[in-house]
Amino acid sequence: HDSNAKPCEVTAPEKLARIPGAFPAGASEPAVTRVISSEVAHPGAGTCTVDDAFSEEFLRALEGLYKSLPVAPMDKASPTTRRYYCDVPGWVTSELDRAIAVAGMSDAQRSVALMRFLAYEEPGGSLPTHVDLPRTVADGEKTTVTFLLYLSDCEE
Repeated sequence: HDSNAKPCEVTAPEKLARIPGAFPAGASEPAVTRVISSEVAHPGAGTCTVDDAFSEEFLRALEGLYKSLPVAPMDKASPTTRRYYCDVPGWVTSELDRAIAVAGMSDAQRSVALMRFLAYEEPGGSLPTHVDLPRTVADGEKTTVTFLLYLSDCEE
């Protein structure tokens, strides 16, 4: 449980109102690459990449959101700064849910509204190898998948 995360109401994706044309699907067909088969006994079983799943407009809006969020106070030693967002309007989760569907991730039903943005402020920053633990969301369900979306690349 994140002490910095604020509780919010999570709305099922089918009930979210999407503004037509506000965040149109990307022009390219998304490409899914299975990195680790879901058939193997491995903590990362089912890992895949999904390229070209988001439009440039959506990515710019998401980057703008990230920049507008305050940096959370550090509660432990970490190579990252963190910002938290609760997507009550559903504009981010609806796009994540579309990417989940394209990836054919049958074990991932929907994205959750509570999300973290991590930034590596120092060159060479990284998180040590780890397995993300499930989190319990507002309706009592547990998360099963971690979704990573890189908004930028290294400046160097």
